Order: sequence, then C-alpha cells, then structure tokens
Amino acid sequence: MFTELPIIEAFLLGLLSSIHCGSMCGGLAIALQLLYQRSETKSGYASYVIQIQMGRITTYALLGLCLGLGASWLDLELYSSFTIGLRIFAGLLIVLMGIQLAGWTQKVAVLDILISKVWRSNNPLNQWLQRFNEKGATLLLGLAWGLLPCGLIYTLLIWSFAQTADWKASLLMLSFGIGTLPAIIFICLMGGKLMKILQHKWLRSSLGLLIIFFGILTALVPLQHQGHEHGHSTHHH
Repeated sequence: MFTELPIIEAFLLGLLSSIHCGSMCGGLAIALQLLYQRSETKSGYASYVIQIQMGRITTYALLGLCLGLGASWLDLELYSSFTIGLRIFAGLLIVLMGIQLAGWTQKVAVLDILISKVWRSNNPLNQWLQRFNEKGATLLLGLAWGLLPCGLIYTLLIWSFAQTADWKASLLMLSFGIGTLPAIIFICLMGGKLMKILQHKWLRSSLGLLIIFFGILTALVPLQHQGHEHGHSTHHH
C-alpha cells in the first residue's frame, strides 16, 4: 500500500535539512534554552525539548493530512496533469534548498525571502508561543512552533502534495519530521560542541549536494513518466 510512497526520501530530506537549520549560529538551541528559562514547566530540559519536538512534527503531519485530503477532492485527471508541473517546481525548490544548505549563496532561498517580506514579529503566532510557554503547555508550544513560517516546510508540503492526493501525504510529512528530530534534539542538548562540527564547509557542501540530487530526481521522475506515457500512446497508434 505504501511502497510507492518516497517515505525514506522524506526522512532523509528531514535529516539533512535539519542539520543545516540547527548549525546556522545555533539560533534554535538558544531560543529553546531561553524559552525553557521563562517557562513554568517542572520537567527537565531534555524532556522539555523532546515534548516541543513531538508537538512540532505532529503539526507537520496534520498539515500534510489537510493538504492531502484537500487534494483528494480534486478531479483525478486534473490532479495528474497539475502535479507534473508541481513536482518539477518542488524539485527546483529542493535544488535551491541544497544550494543554500551548502552555503554557496543565500540568495536562492526563494520561499524564505518571500516569507520574511510578509512576516512580522508582532503576529498572533508569536504571542501564542509565549502564552503556551508561560503556562508550561509544552506540547501546545510545539504544535504552535510547527506553524512558524519556514521555506523548508512549505517546500516539503508542496513536495508531499505532488506525491500523493490523499491522507498519505501526512505520512510523508511525519517521516520528514522524524528525520529532523535527531540533529535538532542533539543540537539543543549539546549546543556549541555539535554546531562547530556541523559548520565545517566540506560537510555542508556534501549535504547540499545530496539535497540537490534529491531535487533533480524529484523534477526528472514526472518527465520520465510523461515520456513513457507518450511512448505507450504512440505504440497503440
């Protein structure tokens, strides 16, 4: 049933991209430490971090579910022709993500640049984050955290929508979220020690090249299928 789903690819994209997110000056680790200090939670820091991350990936799965169910209402023929272009677009965004991850340039972060134009610090979501944190509602804090605008998440949502037009899109987003867990949890718990390793240029370049490879595959697969379909139709004639 799920063999056609690129669940392993989603997991690897999460694993590789989370290393980049966490290694960029340790913003995530610092943010979580500050939130922990201001919170009323009675649990230890490790438990606090894990609960937030569980909430975050739950939000990713729910976003995938909403998008997948929305896609299932579309006409199948319309969805099929629409996703050819969408997969190519998703592949291009993943390639740009890889270039950014490799540290070659930040100018290709198309979605991040667009988000930064419209996102403001005095928004309701930031207020929710503070409120949940102050009340010690750690899981709710994680759920709200998962809604923060992020070009990487939107890229993966577009990608999962292009892969499947039903609830299984939530499995892809869940797999992606699980992939982000190891690196982000280690970065939050170990702080600067791990970040120094992750900031090595050769490591970032290698991870970026892997992401670019995934992006090229994503863009080429629908074109290949289209070529096969065209070949079959000419053969029948």
